[in-house]
Amino acid sequence: MNVKNVIKKLICITVTIILGLNNVACGDTEIDRVKNTATRESDVVTIPILLRSEPDSGDSTYSDLIDGFNKEYAGQYQLDVTLISETEEGYRTRLKELNAIDELPTIITDAAFGSDFLSLMEENDRYYGLYPLSDGLYSSAGMYYNNDIFRKCGISSYPSTWDEFFQDCEIIKAEGYTPLALHGGGDYWSAVLIATAYMTRNEEGAEFLKEILPESFDNDPFKDMLACVDRLYDYTYSDALNISHDQSLARFIAGEAAMIPGGYWMVPQIEGAMFNTGFSTFCQGVMLVDNRMSAWAIVNNGDEAVLQGAQLFMEYRRDNTAEEPKSHSSIAKQFQAEYDSHTGEFPNYQLQWQNKIIKEDFDSLMPSLIKNDISVEDFIDMLSMTNN
Repeated sequence: MNVKNVIKKLICITVTIILGLNNVACGDTEIDRVKNTATRESDVVTIPILLRSEPDSGDSTYSDLIDGFNKEYAGQYQLDVTLISETEEGYRTRLKELNAIDELPTIITDAAFGSDFLSLMEENDRYYGLYPLSDGLYSSAGMYYNNDIFRKCGISSYPSTWDEFFQDCEIIKAEGYTPLALHGGGDYWSAVLIATAYMTRNEEGAEFLKEILPESFDNDPFKDMLACVDRLYDYTYSDALNISHDQSLARFIAGEAAMIPGGYWMVPQIEGAMFNTGFSTFCQGVMLVDNRMSAWAIVNNGDEAVLQGAQLFMEYRRDNTAEEPKSHSSIAKQFQAEYDSHTGEFPNYQLQWQNKIIKEDFDSLMPSLIKNDISVEDFIDMLSMTNN
């Protein structure tokens, strides 16, 4: 084994040990290693990759993709996978920790979340490239809904305007059902997803959502967005601020709410619902679509052979994902149809705004706004104070 491979293997072992210690400190389960079937030879180029394991199976959603690449390039390249048992947010936190100690693996997922993280990687020359999937379907978002609840409330179809949306929320609430499945924490993204779609109903709001890292949030579109978030929590569970997105999704699937926002990644869970499900664009034909949501990244480790292998895998991922047969369930077909026919498209706020504002300031200020302890103007004043 040559010196480069020895060094590379030591780095992989070091990252594994560090992640293992972090798991113990955080009370996580022990890191599992993916068992690949490709033959390992002394001259095989090893490509470290960090993935999240699914809570139900303990395996990665991408295990077939990894195994397929390792088989096709056996004797040349080998993806060396480390699995961690984390939520999406926990995974991103782990990336920041590894970035701080310069121990990032060569391939990471969820790479585009957090503009601050990407900027830091670029400044430190650790960012080699971002590789999104070409099909925007995988990074689009709209609204899932419960057709059975709609029917019981006399609602024949998903509302086409925002005035109709709030009117329907009132009707559903008056009939004794919960209109929206929302959650607290995690930057309140479900509510903000709806509210940013609402913000695009006029030209000023649409243009603001397109801004990358806005210098100021003291403007009418952002005020409208905050007022919308505040209003949305009038139509959700009484304990919404105390539950996670996973819990709100489980309640929707159990038939306890009429609507929940989300993307194509939620299709497998929604397929398990025991009621007649539907999917729609947000009102006025709007979808939030951003290919960066599906992006993985290659981290610059200075080893040209490894970087070339990582690029080869990114091409393999792109080609094989495009060739994957999509689900033919009713809800998947509806999602595809809405995506194909949507008339308005805007980027996801999560990739546009400062990470600190989304992850820290929203978490600290949103509960006070929703509980009416502070006003929209107070929210913006506090936001401005902490970011100047």
